[in-house]
Amino acid sequence: MFSIKKSILLVISIIMLVSCDAMLHMAYTVENKSKEDIKIFVPNYPIEPTLSNFGERKDTTIILKPDEKALVGIGSKIDFPWGTKNIYKNQPGICGIKKIKADTSISLGCSTSEWKYRKGRSILKIK
Repeated sequence: MFSIKKSILLVISIIMLVSCDAMLHMAYTVENKSKEDIKIFVPNYPIEPTLSNFGERKDTTIILKPDEKALVGIGSKIDFPWGTKNIYKNQPGICGIKKIKADTSISLGCSTSEWKYRKGRSILKIK
């Protein structure tokens, strides 16, 4: 049936497939769940999100309309293909984001109490 060469090749193939690491990316998004427009300040906003951590970044201000979402950052890590949640465990949110209202700014947290993990991305809902 199976020769020794085929058996060894099968075992090596299984080991290689199981031990493969991947470059994982997790998107950080902010959602406006209020009934009015909101203005947020985002530090190190990725100008070119497709370049992940290697692209240009600038501090910027974004205006979100009701029920609108915005990508505010991308986390990357080399891990097993199912390890996206490990990025969230190490960095649940983007620190330094502020909600700007008239002449004041309100700092939004960057912990698991504010940011929630859902379907491979971290979401901050502003109400």
